[in-house]
Amino acid sequence: MAGTPATTDDKKFSHVFSGISVWLEPDPSQTSLLLNEMDFLAEKFGGRDSGVHRFLPHCTLLYNTSFPSAVRPIESRKMRRREGEDILRKCLTEYLRLDGRNSDRNEPPRIKLTPTSHYYFPYPKSADNGKGFGCAISLLMLETTPELILLQDVIQKSFPPDERHGGVGDEGGVKSEEKVEFRPHMTLIYAPENHEHVADGWLEEYTTSMDRARRFSHWVGPDDDISNPGDDDDEDISESRDGVVDAAEDASERRRDGRPRAMAGAWDARYISIWSTEGTLDEWFPIAKLDMYTTWSMDGIA
Repeated sequence: MAGTPATTDDKKFSHVFSGISVWLEPDPSQTSLLLNEMDFLAEKFGGRDSGVHRFLPHCTLLYNTSFPSAVRPIESRKMRRREGEDILRKCLTEYLRLDGRNSDRNEPPRIKLTPTSHYYFPYPKSADNGKGFGCAISLLMLETTPELILLQDVIQKSFPPDERHGGVGDEGGVKSEEKVEFRPHMTLIYAPENHEHVADGWLEEYTTSMDRARRFSHWVGPDDDISNPGDDDDEDISESRDGVVDAAEDASERRRDGRPRAMAGAWDARYISIWSTEGTLDEWFPIAKLDMYTTWSMDGIA
């Protein structure tokens, strides 16, 4: 994997990422519970002081790629935003053309982000010939739907080969034998590999317990009516990981108005975006973003 591994404090997450990335972001009105969990984990692993910075929930479509016009310098962020929006509009137009469900164009793209499992992925500095991120990652795996496959394929054909799916080599060349299958997921945390709660197995066991309880199923759908599921359990989490998951399940079944919680089973994808992922987590920033609902019109992509 490209980027510069951390070389200073190995208890701090300081991996230097590369290039630009294309994200699919869920509707923010549906993700407060998911963000609560991400914030809980970030605090558990030291937060900003440990290099564990907040980032938006997203499914990465491309990682470490560049603008098609990379040979021509883009002079300002405004120009980059304009070019990025143009590329994304063309991608959405092509997606709508290819997606048979939208052939009559009587509705905007309806793409679901459906969690299927929790997954623990250790990625130490020593991985990939010393190019690992120096962390352990708790992931949400997403269903590989036809809609996601189609959108990712359209995006991939609109940008230069990326590191993850195009097999970008050390010198930027494409190594076709390293091209990997698209596996949609959301990252909950990049935890420093030598943090005590990675070294003692806490994060792996916590991720396993969340998967066993299918905790992700309680984070989907409208969530402005449910209390934070994990706050009161912070002190006891090391001793009772399953208890935290049970508390989350109990809280997630309740609505403030007493009505049953609507469990849609998926987040609605709302934004398609291009991010600069050059540098450490706190240096990431959005370059261009389109709201797939407001961008759409009866005549196609506005």
